[in-house]
Amino acid sequence: MAGGTHAVAGLRGWRVRSEDAVVLFRGRASRFLPTVQACFTSVTGSVGEDAVAVDVDVRSLTTGNRTWDELLTAADPFDVARHPVATYRSDGIVWVGDHAVVSGELCLRGRTGGVQLRASCSVQDDGVARLTAVGRVDRRLFGLRLDVPGCGALLPTHLDLSIDVTAVR
Repeated sequence: MAGGTHAVAGLRGWRVRSEDAVVLFRGRASRFLPTVQACFTSVTGSVGEDAVAVDVDVRSLTTGNRTWDELLTAADPFDVARHPVATYRSDGIVWVGDHAVVSGELCLRGRTGGVQLRASCSVQDDGVARLTAVGRVDRRLFGLRLDVPGCGALLPTHLDLSIDVTAVR
């Protein structure tokens, strides 16, 4: 690859740099409603050419809107007392150049389901790797709901999952 990046060969067991990692859900219940987004900033894990493991502290949720953050904290759609960490573990990765299809299991709110991600990765000359992955999640499979009168309709059935991490050796 040009511009100071290299292919992913040799990318094994790199540690996710927590201060740069972001995992988020984004979706829209209908074209008439606003897009909702929940971002998680406490992320750890490891990435490699043959395995991805990401752990997310769901208590690190932020929407960028204090009122929504307070509402979500009170409604607790993730059941943080019993399930404070969501995990993603790959069980298969097929690379074509610096792009991949990653199959794996998402464990969220005590429920586990298969989630496929489309990923890309680049290794910089400074020894840092950047991994981005996107997929789609049916929130109902994980029991995610918003039991607040008048707010349940704002929560989309399908959410786009985005993982954006930097990894170091």
